[in-house]
Amino acid sequence: MKKALIVTTVSGFVPQFEMNNVRILQRLGYEVHYASNFRTPVYGKDNRRLDGSGVVRHQVDFVRSPFRVWENVRAYGQLKRVIEKGDYDLIHCHTPMGGALARLAAHRAGVRAKVVYTAHGFHFYKGAPVWNWMIYYPVERWLAKYTDVIITINKEDFRRACKFRVRKLEGVFGVRGVGISVTEVDKNIINHFRESIDQRYNLEHKQIILSVGELSKRKNYKIAINTIYRMKQYFKKTGKKYPYCYIICGQGKKKKSLQKLVKRKKLEKEVIFYGYCEHITEMLANSELFFFPSKQEGLPVAVLEAMAAGLPVVASNIRGNSDLIVDGKGGFLVRKNKTYLYSKYLLYLLENPEVRRTMGNWNREYVKKYRESEIMKKMEYIYTLLE
Repeated sequence: MKKALIVTTVSGFVPQFEMNNVRILQRLGYEVHYASNFRTPVYGKDNRRLDGSGVVRHQVDFVRSPFRVWENVRAYGQLKRVIEKGDYDLIHCHTPMGGALARLAAHRAGVRAKVVYTAHGFHFYKGAPVWNWMIYYPVERWLAKYTDVIITINKEDFRRACKFRVRKLEGVFGVRGVGISVTEVDKNIINHFRESIDQRYNLEHKQIILSVGELSKRKNYKIAINTIYRMKQYFKKTGKKYPYCYIICGQGKKKKSLQKLVKRKKLEKEVIFYGYCEHITEMLANSELFFFPSKQEGLPVAVLEAMAAGLPVVASNIRGNSDLIVDGKGGFLVRKNKTYLYSKYLLYLLENPEVRRTMGNWNREYVKKYRESEIMKKMEYIYTLLE
């Protein structure tokens, strides 16, 4: 039986984003193995979603930072042993450290496996810090020679990757992310979900501004909270009741510092930390718009899901977001990282329901080219090409 190894730094990555690729590989006759740090499931609270999937797991003590040298050396050794013992036909790696160590380990092990790396957003990009360019760009360029195929998920990364020298001729592919499935949810379920969060958080039927994503510095929730504060001050000056609440779905290391900021700004009633949301479709269906001021993205699944749900999006004008949002058609892209600009667009959309509907309908149609079925066809083609 053919064998494939998927490698990611954190274990929640595959059940969250890569299960379609697992199914494609299994359909093509591969036994799928997965090397990751199962002690750090970022998406979700545990690894239960892998149960019953047929995926064979291998614990590797990955860390996210490239500067934790000894931990990375240890992870490299563990992964190299997995690869040497596994006799794999295909290795598909993701995430910066997982991708780097997997390609190095596969090369040093001298295995016959074809190596695929999906870049879910290079750390070097237009506007990135000089430090990122000095470290990550030469490393990725060098690792390309140990890679048969590089898959990119946005236009900027594709153009840059085409300049790398990969092992396989024409070995750079552009794939529109991981794909989304558009499913209709029963209105009774949507209404029941709304009743439950109204009771849980005492929302009093307030309109919802929604963000989804890990509570990290990269997602820029600090400026999001400051934007909500600015909006509250506007309503306070006009003497109107603040009719909105801001819900953040996600978990991460920045939760405590963000909660402190909310408390300092006296926004405990306006800002809700929901945690990891297992009912994101229902949450989107009960929201008025999507707010995404992230500093860095590849091709954000959260934005794709919001668009598919028919929500307008107010987002930062960065790589990935600009691949998805047509400014003025499906929402607004903010070119300067300023709270007054974010609040301006949020208030405009909240106070103009007809504009929200028009932009939401635009997004619902525009996002169809990112459907799961189309992405799966492209991935199956790539995997078949490597056999």
